[in-house]
Amino acid sequence: MIKLNDIKVSVDYTDSEIKKAAAIKLKIKENRIKSVDIVRRSIDARYFDVRFSLGIIADIEGYTANPNDDEAAVLLDFPSRTIKLNERPVIVGAGPAGIFAALVLAESGTKPILIERGQAIEDRKRQISDFQKTGRLDTESNVCFGEGGAGTFSDGKLTTRVNNPLSYYILNTFVANGASTDILVDAKPHIGTDVLSDILISIRKKIISLGGEVCFGEKMTDIDIKGEKVNSIKTSTRDIPCENVIIAAGHGARDVYELANSKNFQMEAKGFAVGLRIEHPREMIDRAIYRQYAGHPRLGAASYSLKGSFGGRTVYSFCMCPGGEVINSSTEQGALCVNGMSYNARDGVNSNAAVVAQIDPSDWGKEPMGGIEYQRNLERLSFQAAGSDFSAPVQRLGDFRNNKKTKAFSNVLPSIKGRYSEADINKILGENTAAAIKEATSYWDRQINGFAMDDAVLTAVESRTSAPIRILRDENLQAVGISGLYPCGEGAGYAGGIMSAAMDGIRCALQILKSAEK
Repeated sequence: MIKLNDIKVSVDYTDSEIKKAAAIKLKIKENRIKSVDIVRRSIDARYFDVRFSLGIIADIEGYTANPNDDEAAVLLDFPSRTIKLNERPVIVGAGPAGIFAALVLAESGTKPILIERGQAIEDRKRQISDFQKTGRLDTESNVCFGEGGAGTFSDGKLTTRVNNPLSYYILNTFVANGASTDILVDAKPHIGTDVLSDILISIRKKIISLGGEVCFGEKMTDIDIKGEKVNSIKTSTRDIPCENVIIAAGHGARDVYELANSKNFQMEAKGFAVGLRIEHPREMIDRAIYRQYAGHPRLGAASYSLKGSFGGRTVYSFCMCPGGEVINSSTEQGALCVNGMSYNARDGVNSNAAVVAQIDPSDWGKEPMGGIEYQRNLERLSFQAAGSDFSAPVQRLGDFRNNKKTKAFSNVLPSIKGRYSEADINKILGENTAAAIKEATSYWDRQINGFAMDDAVLTAVESRTSAPIRILRDENLQAVGISGLYPCGEGAGYAGGIMSAAMDGIRCALQILKSAEK
């Protein structure tokens, strides 16, 4: 067996075509290749002839493999025996970081306690539907808070930019709990909100079956630290003694930052980005990127990633949702923010993405808590601009460029469920950020024909791209100066997306197990 990368084939590839391309790459006769298995697949749409780039494992007659050649299967080596702790470990937050930390700890026999302020998927869906219909926001259980965290109501993207054995464990866990095996092969795998919901329920049941405790509607309100060690945490319902606690609350849990600040955790301000959601017809984006291959069943809906420097700021597309919809992701009264999501089929009428400008700590004075207020200010303006009833502010791109409210939509309609209202998004973002985004959209029209179309729909405000704070931790992943406390995942400033958050959760769990073995 030998592993080969960058095998270029047509969108209608067959095993015969793959063998032929592999034979050319190896400079051998094609009949020596007995079989091929695809282990990696990405779309190469840079040129007129859209192609797939494959990573394969080839079985070749007369070839003796070097054991180091085969990278197709990497196993994560968890401790093989049951680990015993004096107290059950506690995980705060049931997003990707918290769930995978709890799963690893449960598999090692420690019977973790996982607490989540929001509700389980089943109840959470009903609460979000009610919010979309009535505008009544539950500040404890919503698009950001609840089982699965903010990633549940997103595109379910599982892209990772690092080749790490932990990613194999995560992807295989998703497959074992109901995801398609395609995610083990695709370079840009995704699950979709609909499928991810069922997977999360299955993982929850697994944690419970291993002796773990999963508690919804339970919010951490205090942390007791004695002698530079965690002693217990207080929740909305009880006190929980603990010597190890993983704080994986997500970057929307601003009260956790405030608690950490009051406890004098060492923290630093961190840059993030703000902007808006832009929507185009999915078929237009597909044609612009895939050209004559648009609509091919192997390609699906097209995605894009755009970046550049405009108006002195880095502006980029973020969290692109092919065939998806915009969703109101507010968590606080009197403040409104949005995100994007899509279902597994990615077959919605519109495709959307965030277009955001980088914001640095110097924009608010470098104070660690200043980034939160920066975000809140934009979210309050967004709430007020559309009528102060949780209607989302929307605007045509052409009207945004001309600083005027939209009177009507025509070719592209807002996809957001629930209320929306026409507003001038310039007044929300401010002159500098708005100008940078206008320049970016015009420039990107050269790369994606029609990107700057007047009828593209904008929705504001996208303000929760990443954490505005990093809680500092030492070489053992514990908060600086506090033994047994593990700031974790996206909320602590150590991840950016489902995969990286889940990996950080696993790292923290393994560190707890490692410490217990000493």
